[in-house]
Amino acid sequence: MSPTEVERARRDAAISGVVVAVAVAGLSLIASTVLFAFGVLSIILGVVFCLTVIGVIIGIPLILLGILAAVGAAVTGVGIPFALLLGGGVGFLWYRNRVRRLPH
Repeated sequence: MSPTEVERARRDAAISGVVVAVAVAGLSLIASTVLFAFGVLSIILGVVFCLTVIGVIIGIPLILLGILAAVGAAVTGVGIPFALLLGGGVGFLWYRNRVRRLPH
C-alpha cells in the first residue's frame, strides 16, 4: 500500500470509530435494555476472544466494557455521561481494531 492509501485507511478507521461511538452512545440513551444486552454480548465475546492467546488483548477490555455496560443499565440515573464514556470506549476499540489490521 502506498502512504496515501494508508493515510486514507487510517482516516476511514477514525471516521468509522466515531460513527460506532455515536451509535452506541445513542443506543445507550434510548433503552437500558439495549445497553444491558450489549453488555452481555460484550462479555460473551470477550470470553470467546480470551480463549485464544492473541484474543486476550481484545477480550479482557471487552469483558470490562460489558461489565461497565451492565452496571450502567442497572443504574439508569447516570444517563448522558455514561453514554458518552461507553460510546467513546467502544469507538476507540473499533478504531484500534481497524488500524491494527492495516499493513505496516
